Amino acid sequence: MRSTLHFLLLLAAAGAARGDTLLDAARQSGRCQTFCEAVAAAGLSDALAGPGPFTVFVPTDEAFAALPEGALAALLAEPARLKSVLLHHVARGKVTAQEVAGFETVRTLAGRTLPISNDAAGVRVGGARVVTADLAAENGVLHLIGAVLLPEEQRFDVGEYFPVAPQRDYVYRRTLTRRGGRSERSQLVREGSPGPDGLVRFDDNEGEFLLMGSRDGRPVMGGQSMRAQGFEQRYEPPIPLFPRQAAIGERHTYRSKIAHETRFMTFEGTLEREVELVGVEDVETPAGTFPACLKFKVTSANRPYGERRPFVARTEETVWLAKGVGEVKSVNQTSLESLGIPWLTATIELELERTTEAPR
Repeated sequence: MRSTLHFLLLLAAAGAARGDTLLDAARQSGRCQTFCEAVAAAGLSDALAGPGPFTVFVPTDEAFAALPEGALAALLAEPARLKSVLLHHVARGKVTAQEVAGFETVRTLAGRTLPISNDAAGVRVGGARVVTADLAAENGVLHLIGAVLLPEEQRFDVGEYFPVAPQRDYVYRRTLTRRGGRSERSQLVREGSPGPDGLVRFDDNEGEFLLMGSRDGRPVMGGQSMRAQGFEQRYEPPIPLFPRQAAIGERHTYRSKIAHETRFMTFEGTLEREVELVGVEDVETPAGTFPACLKFKVTSANRPYGERRPFVARTEETVWLAKGVGEVKSVNQTSLESLGIPWLTATIELELERTTEAPR
């Protein structure tokens, strides 16, 4: 009770300093300039200005100054490592002073848990004392802490989150939004069957397919068909979908040759795919809640060879992978242009509805 009261007194002392965003609140505190500079260096400014809500345990300027000599400069020189460290200070949801005081742990966007202790000396998060509580913002709340939380780098074995040949069928809710309207349907992706070159072929209930497999421990895709758009694609070598292992903030770039076949022509080009693990978070879908999913940001560009390029395709995608299950949710934004003229933009959203054991 005493420590909870202590925490609430900190709240009263802080007042209801309210900013437009979490970064606004941090700046207005007058004690978090280094944190704001680090957020900008890590490329997280837009994320912390997003809708959230988030709870951020912000090290004060004094906390950063107390780091060993050269430690801050080393972090600023490694944006991927810096991003991971900063996400270790961010939790999803708006967790107020009273709520924090009653917790034993809180899970951060870096995929780790921080222990919460509550005693006569006050509240500690990850061993760091809370010095000012509940600085409110439109998209969450800040608690200032007296130390920088430096976790050991955590690497994830992506193969555990992306089974290449699952022994089950998957049913997704697929929503397509493009000029002319919005449509929704269930998409059945059947258990994989043997495909060419050691790949596994997955067919859906609309006559489309994917060719996937594993190369050097990485999930790869060797081709796909898009029946509605009237084409098939083959990738040589099969292009990696995700890295074998990943840490938050790491970026991986892959390239392959592509053969694009339509009913009228076949042409070749290159496919470039950039993949970044941006966080770990729980995901709710019609199939249930999946804890600690890996969240990847993926951008790709498909560029045919030659001066007269029939089209250029660009996609931006967010994909969530659940351990032992695979893709449970994704949002894909695609744009196509022909001869420099855009002719199609579309958003495809997938959410897992259910999995079923495939018949033997």
